[in-house]
Amino acid sequence: MKHPRKDNQENKKINYFSIRKLKGYGVTSITVASLYLIFGHSNMANAAEINQPNEIEINYTNSKVIEDKQDEKQLNQNNEKINETPNGTPNNTNNEAAQKMDHKQVTSNQSISGNNDQLKQLIQQYKKINLDDKTDESIKEFSNDISNAEKFLQNQSTQSEIDDYYRNFINSASKLKRKKNNNEFQIRKEQNDNKGIPATNTEPSRNNQHSHVVRQSNGTSFRAVPNQNSNDPLKYNETNTGVINGHFDQVSGGNLPNQNTSLTVVKDVIGWTSLSTDPDKEFPIVMTTKVRNYPTFMSDSSAPYGVVLARTTDGFERRVPDPRVAGIYQDIDVAPNSELVVDFISSALATINAWPGVKAKITTPDGNRVLFDKQINGMGKYPTGKLNLMINIPSDVNRVRLSFIPISNSYTLTSNQTSSAYGFGDNPNYMYGGAVSRVNVNSGAYVVSRVTEVKYDFTSESSTSNYARGTITVILENKGHTSSNETIYRVTLPQGTKFVSATNASTNYNEATSLLTLNAGKVAAGTTKTISYTVDFPAIKPSIVDLDGNVTYRTDASFRGNDRQKSGIDEVEQQQVAILMYKEDLRNKYNDTKQYLDTINEADYTTVSVNNLKLKLDEAKAILDEANNNVPMADRKNQDFINQITTEIEHEKIKLKRLTPSTPVMTTNEANASLTVTPQGDSDKMTVHYIAPNGDTKEVIATKAGNQWRLNDTPTGFSIDNTNGSVTVNYQGVQNGSEVSAYDTSGNSDPSDEVRKNVPLKQNTPPEPVITPDEANASVTVTPQGDADKMTVHYVAPNGDAKEVIATKTGDQWTLNDTPTGISIDNTSGAVTVNYQGVQNGSEVTANESYGNSDASPEARANMPVKEATPTAPLITPDE
Repeated sequence: MKHPRKDNQENKKINYFSIRKLKGYGVTSITVASLYLIFGHSNMANAAEINQPNEIEINYTNSKVIEDKQDEKQLNQNNEKINETPNGTPNNTNNEAAQKMDHKQVTSNQSISGNNDQLKQLIQQYKKINLDDKTDESIKEFSNDISNAEKFLQNQSTQSEIDDYYRNFINSASKLKRKKNNNEFQIRKEQNDNKGIPATNTEPSRNNQHSHVVRQSNGTSFRAVPNQNSNDPLKYNETNTGVINGHFDQVSGGNLPNQNTSLTVVKDVIGWTSLSTDPDKEFPIVMTTKVRNYPTFMSDSSAPYGVVLARTTDGFERRVPDPRVAGIYQDIDVAPNSELVVDFISSALATINAWPGVKAKITTPDGNRVLFDKQINGMGKYPTGKLNLMINIPSDVNRVRLSFIPISNSYTLTSNQTSSAYGFGDNPNYMYGGAVSRVNVNSGAYVVSRVTEVKYDFTSESSTSNYARGTITVILENKGHTSSNETIYRVTLPQGTKFVSATNASTNYNEATSLLTLNAGKVAAGTTKTISYTVDFPAIKPSIVDLDGNVTYRTDASFRGNDRQKSGIDEVEQQQVAILMYKEDLRNKYNDTKQYLDTINEADYTTVSVNNLKLKLDEAKAILDEANNNVPMADRKNQDFINQITTEIEHEKIKLKRLTPSTPVMTTNEANASLTVTPQGDSDKMTVHYIAPNGDTKEVIATKAGNQWRLNDTPTGFSIDNTNGSVTVNYQGVQNGSEVSAYDTSGNSDPSDEVRKNVPLKQNTPPEPVITPDEANASVTVTPQGDADKMTVHYVAPNGDAKEVIATKTGDQWTLNDTPTGISIDNTSGAVTVNYQGVQNGSEVTANESYGNSDASPEARANMPVKEATPTAPLITPDE
């Protein structure tokens, strides 16, 4: 018996390839060099897909590589290639390289020929935008952009020029601004100091492919009606489509294969129709995880069943196709104008002397219109791997036929080593071709924006800050059924705004144009992604900022249609930001001053000063109540004015002036040659001016602290009553007879009127009086001298008591204050005679005199002459 492999290799040049597992290279176990040798280098092309940095993708693109359970762990995705060939002979492949998409470019496989269809489509889309609520200035600018774009279309331009123009023109919609309506803008209380609503990411961890939709054969899988009010060309993707039995696990007329039986044959695959015209059609079903070469790249263990689309019956010659086995198709309902995304796996049971695979073909059910018919190469130049395609559904098409057709890189559609000898089926002469598995069909992405906060209040952080920081949040929801990519939010911020940070998006901020661009990357189907950005808005004056953003995006799939991939656009609901001034310093100053006014008696202050302070408080209250009183933003006070009022309140409080107190009361005491000054009313300070004995002008100040008065100094001759504040000025402390003045103040009041008086003049001390004893009369006479007007005489009464009499001169007359026995006065000269009858015999008599308030003169002293006893009467003897 001939060895199958040996017989098959006769007269053929055999190329042997070796894949070695290399250790130490980390990410992949197959080097670029081995891939280069296996798949060749002459027809390599980059995969048409975008990988978001640092994201794990769960989407199925042409060259997506997943976990391998074999030694050949993973092909390096950066070297995977895709070739697309129009329908024709398999050997004549057109290796059209799909361009790698830069996130800053709008490109497609028509870019070489200068196709401007997408620009035309965007112009028409922009013309449909409702401009009723937009400002005249922004409409003028927007319309001018459209006019310029239409003029550009009239010129002959290269594709690069068209793409550049498209990139700029797509931002034109962001220039539209809604008209302001202050009546609709319900301003919140500024006291809340709202700093923005924190962003919350609700994005799920995985992409939702909505794959393997089972539907009724005569029904639809539509899950929603497109939003007809939207201007988004991708709104039709909200309606989903799908295939029946895309995993080929529902069959009849036979059993599914398993790990022991790699290939079985069934009579029917539910939902799918064979392209065979043979009445005895067969559907070979293969366990794709059991293919001989590269099963990792040609199978999915979660959907392992594949339908083999070609079989030959002449053994190793492989020239006689079996008419019972052919391609398959299914007619599916689609939404007109939607995008159709198809994921499938193309497998070869073996790649010996041929590399079979399958290609997808999309037509109308009658076959008259071909929407897609190209070979996709997912493994170098070979039509196998995990493949993905997307096309645009025309506006007049609501049903398409999805077909899978066998192809190969050789003269035959089958490969050697696929017979029963190698575990496939039970016939040694049957060889098998390409198989299709895991077919997923969905509509594209449809992203809409949603805002939970329409109005924001942002307040500057201090009285000296020129900015108000706030966070704005926008929710992006993918209502479509394939992940979006390059989901970009754009908004023009006020001139001078500073960008701070963003969440869930990469950022570009052009300070010159104030255009903020947030790239949210991919939004998985059926999920939301919350993006937010924090900025510092200029806060020199109160203002309202209208944020009119828009969102652009594309479906995250490899576009392979004959036209250009559409871009979605959604106008974000306008968000309004109230830029408010910092008022906390003013509020605190207002409250503290009001509390102070409640603690004082306003009647103690001047009316003018109290009213001035109250006027400033009223001005502050009006500023603090601007929001409550719905003051238009344009009429509100700016930060400089607020700071000025805060300062002026303090100034007026300091200038709050107490009433001028009453004039102090001044009394003199002639007898003591002194003067007393007493403060009046609520005075808390009294200033006394005087002339010191040396002639210097001096002052003493009496101040009240609590209920006690005290002097700042206590020179000789000065004293104070600590209770009532009376200050006594004695003659010893001042120049004799000099003037004393005084005035009161209360707090910061003006001084009262001055009171002025002279300290009574202190008279000179007169000489001592003259005492003259009279022996004959047993008396003494005391005579005042000079200008004396008072004389005091001390004596001892007959009973031994010390006594005194005072002689005073009034006018020209002297009088005694008392006239005891034995004492008399000469009313003219003032001489006082003390007779023996009024004093103790022989006792001492003293006397001094004064003039006015003079000090007493030295004392004059003399003893009373002794009054001799009366002798016995002489004895008279009569001499008779």
